[in-house]
Amino acid sequence: MVWTRVMVWTRVMVWTRVMVRTRVMVRTRVMVWTRVMVWTRVSPTSSYEERWYGPECLLPAAMRSDGVDQSDDVDQSDGTDQSDGMDQSDGVDQSDGVDQSDGTDQSDGMDQSDGTDQSVSTYQQLPAEQPEGDHLQASLSCCRQPPPPPPRPHTHRGVSSREEAQRAETPPCSAAQLTEDPNRLPGSGSSLLNHQDGTSRSLVGSGLQVQVQRDGEIQSEIQSEIQSEIQSEIQSEIQREKMKPQHQKQIRVLQLNNQQNLERTLFRLEQGFQLQFRLGPSLQGRPVSLHTNYPATGQGFERTCFRVLDWVKPTGGRDDDSDKFCCLDLQLAGSFHFHYSLGDGGRCGGGYLVVDPVLRVGPEDQVLPLDCITIQTYLSKCLGTLDHWPQRLQVAKETGYNMIHFTPLQTLGVSRSCYSLADQLNFNPEFSPEGRSYTWEDVGSLVERMKREWNMLSITDVVYNHTAANSPWLVEHPECGYNLVNSPHLRPPWVLDRALSHLSSSVASGRYVAKGLPADISSEAHLNHIQECCDSLKQRLNELNGQQYHMVHQHQEQAANCIVGNVVYERLANHGPKLGPVNDKNPLVTRYFTFSSSEVMTLDQELQLLDQADQACHFLAHNGWRYTEITARHFHGIRLDNCHSTPLHVAEFMLAVARRVCPNLYVVAELFTGSEDLDNVFVTKLGITSLIREAMSACDSHEEGRLVYRYGGQPVGAFVQPRLRPLVPSIAHAMFLDISVVKEERVYPGWRATAPPGSAGETCAHTGITAGKRALNILHQELAAQGFIQVYVDQVDTDIVAVTRHCPSTHQSVVTVSRTAFWDIKTHQYPPTTPPMFIPGKIEEVVFEARMVERHAGSYKRDDEVINGMPEYTVEIKEHIAEITFQKLTPGSAIAFRVSLDPRAQQVVRVLRSHLTQFSPEYHEGSSPDTHPPAGLRTPLAQLMSQLTLADLNVLLFRCDAEEAEDGGGSYSIPGWEKLRYAGLQGLMSVLAEIRPNNDLGHPEGSSLVRLLALGSVQMCGVGRFPALPPLSSALEDVPYRLSPITGQKEQCCVSLAAGLPHFSSGIFRCWGRDSFIALRGLLLLTGRHLEARNIILAFAGTLRHGLIPNLLGEGRAARYNCRDAVHLHPHLHPAPPPCTPTPHLHPPLHPAPPPATSPGRAARYNCRDAVWWWLQCVQDYVTQVPQGLDILRCPVTRMYPADDCEPCAPGEVGVIFRERGAGPKIDQHMRDEGFNVSIKVDPETGFVTGGNRFNCGTWMDKMGESERARNKGMPATPRDGAAVEIVGLCKSALRWLVQLHQEGLFPYHGASVSFWVSGDAQDPIETRPDLVHKHHIYKDSHGASSAWCDYQLRPNFTIAMVVAPELFLVDHAWKALEEWLWPVGYFLRAKLLFSKKLGPEVHQQTVTLVKHVLSRHYTHLEGSPWKGLPELTNENGQSCPFSCETQAWSVSTILEVLYDL
Repeated sequence: MVWTRVMVWTRVMVWTRVMVRTRVMVRTRVMVWTRVMVWTRVSPTSSYEERWYGPECLLPAAMRSDGVDQSDDVDQSDGTDQSDGMDQSDGVDQSDGVDQSDGTDQSDGMDQSDGTDQSVSTYQQLPAEQPEGDHLQASLSCCRQPPPPPPRPHTHRGVSSREEAQRAETPPCSAAQLTEDPNRLPGSGSSLLNHQDGTSRSLVGSGLQVQVQRDGEIQSEIQSEIQSEIQSEIQSEIQREKMKPQHQKQIRVLQLNNQQNLERTLFRLEQGFQLQFRLGPSLQGRPVSLHTNYPATGQGFERTCFRVLDWVKPTGGRDDDSDKFCCLDLQLAGSFHFHYSLGDGGRCGGGYLVVDPVLRVGPEDQVLPLDCITIQTYLSKCLGTLDHWPQRLQVAKETGYNMIHFTPLQTLGVSRSCYSLADQLNFNPEFSPEGRSYTWEDVGSLVERMKREWNMLSITDVVYNHTAANSPWLVEHPECGYNLVNSPHLRPPWVLDRALSHLSSSVASGRYVAKGLPADISSEAHLNHIQECCDSLKQRLNELNGQQYHMVHQHQEQAANCIVGNVVYERLANHGPKLGPVNDKNPLVTRYFTFSSSEVMTLDQELQLLDQADQACHFLAHNGWRYTEITARHFHGIRLDNCHSTPLHVAEFMLAVARRVCPNLYVVAELFTGSEDLDNVFVTKLGITSLIREAMSACDSHEEGRLVYRYGGQPVGAFVQPRLRPLVPSIAHAMFLDISVVKEERVYPGWRATAPPGSAGETCAHTGITAGKRALNILHQELAAQGFIQVYVDQVDTDIVAVTRHCPSTHQSVVTVSRTAFWDIKTHQYPPTTPPMFIPGKIEEVVFEARMVERHAGSYKRDDEVINGMPEYTVEIKEHIAEITFQKLTPGSAIAFRVSLDPRAQQVVRVLRSHLTQFSPEYHEGSSPDTHPPAGLRTPLAQLMSQLTLADLNVLLFRCDAEEAEDGGGSYSIPGWEKLRYAGLQGLMSVLAEIRPNNDLGHPEGSSLVRLLALGSVQMCGVGRFPALPPLSSALEDVPYRLSPITGQKEQCCVSLAAGLPHFSSGIFRCWGRDSFIALRGLLLLTGRHLEARNIILAFAGTLRHGLIPNLLGEGRAARYNCRDAVHLHPHLHPAPPPCTPTPHLHPPLHPAPPPATSPGRAARYNCRDAVWWWLQCVQDYVTQVPQGLDILRCPVTRMYPADDCEPCAPGEVGVIFRERGAGPKIDQHMRDEGFNVSIKVDPETGFVTGGNRFNCGTWMDKMGESERARNKGMPATPRDGAAVEIVGLCKSALRWLVQLHQEGLFPYHGASVSFWVSGDAQDPIETRPDLVHKHHIYKDSHGASSAWCDYQLRPNFTIAMVVAPELFLVDHAWKALEEWLWPVGYFLRAKLLFSKKLGPEVHQQTVTLVKHVLSRHYTHLEGSPWKGLPELTNENGQSCPFSCETQAWSVSTILEVLYDL
């Protein structure tokens, strides 16, 4: 024992605190106290293994580095034990802020990197209803993980000799100590009592216990300062929690759809998460009620009590079902049910939520993550009396376990099975010594002290599905069990059970010796006779159950296999108990369904009792019990024994009772259903936290590796997931646990650190594989606590498995290589060599290497009193090795490496994470600032993005392959995949959305239907290598310019609208007049891109010719422009200065320059009658929707064709007549010669705009025939000459607007009906051709067509007229016509909404529901499409059309307009 004395005579206190917006808190404090004498005993080791989740973890980063300056006062260079001679196994962290190099103060309690502690704490969301102290614990428990331990000298044993000597000084806890000192357990490392003399005291949060020589004034000041600092930090943390921004909360979104049964789908969540329920496509627009039994804030959980959740509408009450949601802030653990219904109808879907409990250990209740659990099972009956439990349980504590599983502690039945309970309510009297009667309260006190002092939790079993045969309660209440009266379907198994029992008795009596089956079954021949007997039974059962063969076949196979397998294990297997001869105590097959009567009867006599109700009710013992409250009151968790055969309604009720007693109840179970889908039924309804996966069930290393990979965590390289993402199905949290219910009555050995190998009744670090288990347990806990959540399993060869645990934040890995020994090493020939392994990165250290070795300690001899192991085997283990000597990996060996990136890569990753912190604070961990960032990274991305124009965003996010090809490039191709849809970021995002496990890119919150559609403006608007639009007037000052990539001269670079991608994205087919103006309102005006809309309108205004705008602009060919041609869009308005509001560009606006020598427009085709009316509608929409929209009428326009050269009309006629330039096959190889003649007039009888002929395509819906064989070449299949209904509507809209402008004094002219309605009445005077009427109550598609039958086609164009000129339509006629399902969907839905308002609120609400339902299908397509758009065409029933553009401008635009109208 060495004593040191340190005296410090100075005191300096310096506080510095800096708060910046990124929540990085920098604070330094140097505290050195005057005249404090510190006496310390120097002990031999530093117990790093258990300090990883000690009380230090509860303190904020700044407090842990300076709360009390320990580096000035205490020499810690050699692992000083400062706990008054007791083992520091309580997990106290002494690593942060303490100089451990040589015992002298070199850091003043500060990080030596830059003199300040720059740790950042990441907090999780806390329940608002908890008291403030709980808030602190919940938030600080995950503040920061401790640094990895420094390398230590290795030893060939689990612990050093000096540590053993220290532990030897700690006497085992006697019965007297258990009673007299209830605050102390052996090996706890500290006493929590505040002694009256004040000589021993635990400094809160410091993890350091010292002997302080009393100085009243100084001691008071120290304590006051510490308490003041802690209280101040508590209040600060609570305040920070209250002010935590919403984006830091973990949010999951569950989409609900009609008739969706999710009850077999496991959804796991954590406390503090927010769950949002959103409507899927099949429910949007419908009245959905969502019910849940998750209680409201402040109320308790009642399993059968449901409440209706309110819908939250982020858009402020608008009818947008893609955004509204119900939410639950999850603060309770357990299983919670939800279901939803339509209106007053029945349920249309539902499921369960499983919220994990929060487990806490230690005196400060620090969080124990589920992945940190290491559990040891104890057969309770083998622990002896309660007085000896601490000493025997200490073995688990010293072996590194943090959870103990007790088999049931109740009174056992006559079978002495650990799970056969005779009395479920009373503590087993066997645990009380003579003269003492322990109770459940005594057990609960021990369990609580283990939690507080050993950091160990405790769970035990509940058995609901069976009880002991001699249970008094069963005799008194036989009706509570399954019996042959209340469950007659159990008669067959009862008969089978009794028959097997009588067979066993017959074998035991020697009745079958003559047939080759003696009572002593000791050979394969005997086994064959049993197999023959089982086969005979199966054959007889087949005869009896021929009609139900397929149903019972599997049960028969399992029954036969179980009987044979049970006999093999119990009597023949080397690893089995070898029970010996069959007798009443050890029957051939254990009774399962029945218990024997005191009266000896034959099988025939027993069968006669089946029909006697008073006798039959006593035969089966299969009960659930009300003893759950006792278990939940005294333990932290329960294991559901035989969960798969426990009635679900019984277990649900019992667990609800248990969680009322223990809200954070840890529930584990093992299921033998053979189906993960069926497992989920139990997990979801019961709220099972962890499912036991029996590692022992693996037959070889391949299966073991599969289990680890399946249940061990995320795969290495998994995507970083955002806080807000969809809720996806989970697999149950796995616990690898082997439970073998053996017939054992001996007691466990106790712990004594200095016990020699093979010592009877004692265990130490050398015993068996104790050291190896400890090393693995500590490593497991350390990796889980430090975020090593990713797993990779490498099957090196048949027996060697390498398991990698990876931390995605630090990019460190621990690789454990094991050479398994599934086969007997004495008989199996293992390969003499091991294949090489490539471990990328830098090996920091060998964490441990261990192997099984034989030693000369004598052979195994069974101890009759104490459970003893095999003394001839032990583990040779070396830990924290700096030098690797790797020669031979023998079976039963393991080695673990700590691997990191090479230093250069580490620095690059840290810098990268530092730059990523602008997107999420989660990246701060493992980051370091970039001291010399490139110029492009010095500005936050958000600031850079705000400076981009629409054209820039188009290049960054989209541009398909054809658009890129104009610049000599293209979209990227992924080998083995395909070419990306876009060259911009969306191309890669679409691929990631398919391969990303959780597919969070289509999240409703981040991409609602409106947002997805609005992206169409970025998707479709761009500037290629060649400008697609004619130049605007040089008098406009806010037109974007660039240097031409071809000529190097300045040129205008206004964005144009692509008609569709990928077919209409570049070249001559990019810019269509009709398509641009059908799409312009939705994509540009409604999204607020007013400048781009204005430029497109003015550019096409310059192309006016013959009173038309071109259908297709074409490409420029030596065009010459003259600025004298500039006119105003409306010359009659008073001129005003052109708008010149500056807009952000990558290149600032330049002074007007002469237009380039080439530009679009010279190959333009003026062959459509409707484009100009769509253009006029957009001018009207711009004026009415854009602030100061009238200014566009004063803007100058550069005319391409200032002199109109169309043929003059006859006197009194209004219209244009001309022949297309270049008419012939050069511009259209399919059109007949007559089709190039364009004639547009106003019908003097109707006032309708009419024109065209049966050989040309004048509207959007015409499709020119191309087949000589079909004889339709040069003839549209459905010609639309005459007055097209949508043109009439657009014309009326324009006239109505001009009349309004005239009334307001803004337009100088004033001025200006045959019906389109088909009534079906033959006497209707308006109907001129009743012989052509084939559908009633529709609107004609045209009027006055050259082929009269064309007028009577049912086509969707009238919906356009309804929207732009509703005054043309009678409400009742319009509503009847809209009962048909028509395209274009956008205008159909808009017309439906418009006229429904005129028919009353009820009809309108029904229409809104219909519209939402239709739009939900578009939403679904948008989310799943890699193009992130809506197609041009679909085939029947919405099926994909291979010839369609994948995303079409007008498709996106018109749906966006519907949402605007909603």
